[in-house]
Amino acid sequence: MDKLSDSDQAELKKCSTERLVARLCKAGLDEEKILAMDRQALLNAAAELKLNPGTVATKPATGMERELALREQELELRRREIALREEEKRR
Repeated sequence: MDKLSDSDQAELKKCSTERLVARLCKAGLDEEKILAMDRQALLNAAAELKLNPGTVATKPATGMERELALREQELELRRREIALREEEKRR
C-alpha cells in the first residue's frame, strides 16, 4: 500500500469492502481467500493489483460478482432517483 501514490491510496481507502472484494474477484484471485481477508488485507491486495495489473489472469464473473454488480447498479439507480426528486423540489 505504501508504494502507491497518495491519491491512489486515498481512492482505495474510500472503496467499500464489497467493492474491494469485487475488484479482487474480477482480477482472478481465489474467492475463498478473498472472503477470508480482513479489510487491511483487502486493501493491500488491491494495492498490489494496482501496482502490477498484469500479474493476475482475469476469469469469468462468479455469482458473487454478479450480485455485487447488481447491488451497485441498484445503488446508482437510487442515487439518480434521489437527485431527480431534489431537482424537482427546486423547481
